[in-house]
Amino acid sequence: MNINETPTIIIAGPTASGKTSFSIELAKLINGEIINADAMQLYSGFNILKATPSKKEMNGIIHHLFGSIDIEKKISVADWLKYTEEKIFEIYLKKKVPIIVGGSGMYINSALNGISNIPKISYEVKSKVINVFNQKGIEFVYEELKSSNKSIFKIEKNDKQRLIRAYEVLLQTGKPISWWQKNLTKQPIIKNSYKILIFPKKEKLYPQIDKRLKNMIVTLQ
Repeated sequence: MNINETPTIIIAGPTASGKTSFSIELAKLINGEIINADAMQLYSGFNILKATPSKKEMNGIIHHLFGSIDIEKKISVADWLKYTEEKIFEIYLKKKVPIIVGGSGMYINSALNGISNIPKISYEVKSKVINVFNQKGIEFVYEELKSSNKSIFKIEKNDKQRLIRAYEVLLQTGKPISWWQKNLTKQPIIKNSYKILIFPKKEKLYPQIDKRLKNMIVTLQ
């Protein structure tokens, strides 16, 4: 197995979407091991409330970074990247396939795109951005951002969340968000990947969430 050519599998989706069972079945088929990308499931204790897979559910598949951190210790995204990079390498050395599973988008995004050292956005700037959106609309903000960085501006006009973030960064720092993204403090740890998003329709997802909550309550009683 060539470490540089073998892809890492990434499975993402909302709570109760079926990520756990799907990832375990996939791991059986492709000789994989699972790495946790859920912020809460990193910590030890409260396994029921965090919906951490039980040993029975794991079904003999090796799981990494589940309940491995003391509850009193604070873990940063950079810490998770370090642990995950080590686990990916270990799994490759065993000629197996790493499967990253979780719902923490910040973790997965950082693994794929790296970390940029964007300064903290002040309350004043956040308030100003909201006021501009409310008073002048999304079209104004889109054009402002586009004119600030015409050559590589790639945010879609209807992507309000990313437009807000980019406008905050521009007002706070005077530099477009793409500048910060190019000057990474931590490079991506995954170069080759297959991505699987499990996103059931709400008619199916909501009953699953309700069922999980009821099971938690019954187990804790």
